[in-house]
Amino acid sequence: MKNPPSFSSAKAVCITLVLLFIGCSGTPGPEEEISPYSVYPSAGPPGAVLSVKGVNTSGVSQELMEILIAGEAAPASIGSNGNIITAVPMFLDGSGLPDPPTGKADIDIYEDGDLLARIEDGVTIEVFPSAPGTFDEAVTVLDDIAATVDSISNFLVTAPGAGESYTYAFFVALDSLLNGDGEYSLAEVLKDQTEDSVAVILLNGLYETNGIVGHLRTMSEMFGDLYAEMDAQAASGRSAGLSPLAPSAEGPYIVDDDLLALMMQVYVVMRIFGQEFIAETGAEFANTIGTIMGAVGLSGRLQGPGRMVAITQAILAYLDFVVNKVAIGFLPAHLDILDLSLASNEIMQGTKTQATITATASNDPATITLNYLVGNTLTLLGLGESSTLINPTTQLLEDIASYFLGLAQGALSSYADSHPELDLDVELGSIVPAMVWKAEVDDYRLVVLHSDDQDLLAPMEYENNWQSSSQYEGLADIWVIPSVDSEAHVLPAVLPINYAGGAFGEDITLSNREEVDVLGRLALEIDFPSSVEYEGAGALGIRAGYRQLDGTIVWSPDIDIAISVTGGTPEQSIGTTDSEGHFSTVVHADVPGFEEMTIRVMASGDQDSYGEKEITAQIDHCGGHTFELIWNCPSVWDCQEYFRTEFCVTSSLPDCYWHMHIFDYWSDGSLTGDDRGDYFGETGCATYIHYGDCTGTGVLVRIELLLTVSCFDGEGCDIGTIEERVVIPMP
Repeated sequence: MKNPPSFSSAKAVCITLVLLFIGCSGTPGPEEEISPYSVYPSAGPPGAVLSVKGVNTSGVSQELMEILIAGEAAPASIGSNGNIITAVPMFLDGSGLPDPPTGKADIDIYEDGDLLARIEDGVTIEVFPSAPGTFDEAVTVLDDIAATVDSISNFLVTAPGAGESYTYAFFVALDSLLNGDGEYSLAEVLKDQTEDSVAVILLNGLYETNGIVGHLRTMSEMFGDLYAEMDAQAASGRSAGLSPLAPSAEGPYIVDDDLLALMMQVYVVMRIFGQEFIAETGAEFANTIGTIMGAVGLSGRLQGPGRMVAITQAILAYLDFVVNKVAIGFLPAHLDILDLSLASNEIMQGTKTQATITATASNDPATITLNYLVGNTLTLLGLGESSTLINPTTQLLEDIASYFLGLAQGALSSYADSHPELDLDVELGSIVPAMVWKAEVDDYRLVVLHSDDQDLLAPMEYENNWQSSSQYEGLADIWVIPSVDSEAHVLPAVLPINYAGGAFGEDITLSNREEVDVLGRLALEIDFPSSVEYEGAGALGIRAGYRQLDGTIVWSPDIDIAISVTGGTPEQSIGTTDSEGHFSTVVHADVPGFEEMTIRVMASGDQDSYGEKEITAQIDHCGGHTFELIWNCPSVWDCQEYFRTEFCVTSSLPDCYWHMHIFDYWSDGSLTGDDRGDYFGETGCATYIHYGDCTGTGVLVRIELLLTVSCFDGEGCDIGTIEERVVIPMP
């Protein structure tokens, strides 16, 4: 089977933007107040879309609302801003052409038969314009836009997978809806029509009345500028390319960093346009298209030319709904992860990191169903719940929607047949699949590099790496965030929406932090005890050499060594390394008042290489003192009046303290005891006497003695503690 053509994310982007900006057509402009109501425009021919301001629509049911203009039924819907959207009735004569009563006409607005508002002379009805060629011109401009969109699409080539399958299915269906030969395709509906055909006369006049062609021209120019800008970006190196990470239905997709940025920025513009512009203006495009269809429907002519016009407008309404709700779902919406990784977290002085920055993004899937298509379009028609046109109009809309979704289902199956290796689900679901994109960020304009010590490790200006100092060594933390600078805006400035987000949309996601150790070319190793007794000394061993690019060290002679000590004195403060890179000396802890000694070693080698290293050692002011406990405790007690034991310490220390715990264990399981303590006397010995009742009763089973001895040097130093335990059974 021949593979279906590859449709890209760009089609979702660009077609959506086309329809969004077509939404400007028929847009009510500045309104002239007519107390208490105002109508804009205040004059127009049949089919002219009107916005009525000043009617309190709070709590009003659109389904129960009816509007009469010059006594004829007119569409009635409520925009998101609360204004009422209607249109001048078509006033079709027996030939199917408009024959309106020109002049001023009243507008009567009802809810469930109750008059809400009467606007006398609310609108001036004008003659339906004769505008030959207007609809053909619109089609020509649409063809120009399509050609430009195809050119833009070449910049964005989607990889095989679930995402492309849905994009392909939807846009094959949309293309068939516009250009196919099915019953409900636009081309088929208008196939045999000429400029003299009633349907074409109606379409020419309606398009002229609502200014659709002018807005299409604006769009054509805008997309021409967009293509020229992207072409210029490609020439400057900002081109885009997409390839699959693996042939998988799930993705993720590996994309170019500028492509990911472009898609995420377009997503923001589309979302803002939909949420702020379209929502605030009452969804003008959808309302314009829907209201025109409603006006034709209310004329009672859903057969012949009127049916052609109704089908044409329904197709455009579906284009608006499907693309605006579905296409945006195929774009990355959220920057989930910004990952920073390094080839090595150790680099030499005067070199740069080998960093890889990876951005991971995901979409925000949207839901679309047959009921959604039909229900929303019916709302925009403004036919009213009680209208006799609801059932035939609903059936027409359902037929067109089913035709569209059937085309999409067929395209999805065709795509799956062309890619059996992906094992794709061929059922057209109601939810756009979850999609993930990944990009290695090479473009320095898209991210901002950070360092917590720029003197040691500085971000490079035109490269996503950090340059290490040629003078300093040490540790620095680095990380990145998306840039919000204008240079990060890949989206061309020609669009009428002012993009104010960052490189990857509106998410400012911080990367992980990485610690980098900047190593000097001249390497040093120092060996010294962690603690030295006060007035004692420690051997200082130094080894120096040259660090190679592969990380190895060549220990070398003739490297100058200088030693600086705080809290001590080196026997030799300068010298040079021997043939194996060694230098050694002795450092004395002989400076009063220091608890810690700091040794700083500085080395100078060839080619102006320099390195230094600093270590610390504790100064032990309590060192040099020892003591011993001598305790010849009796092994039994002969049950005399008391138990007596003597113990001694051998020490020159002035302060030694003893503490004795006695535990008496009785035959009934009870426990008694005693504890006492005191300093040793001048003799260094002490005696402990324990009185206990063990004669004649036989209730005392054994005694346990726990002796603890602690000694101090008289200057606050705790020299140590000795603990001994003795168990003495009773006879």
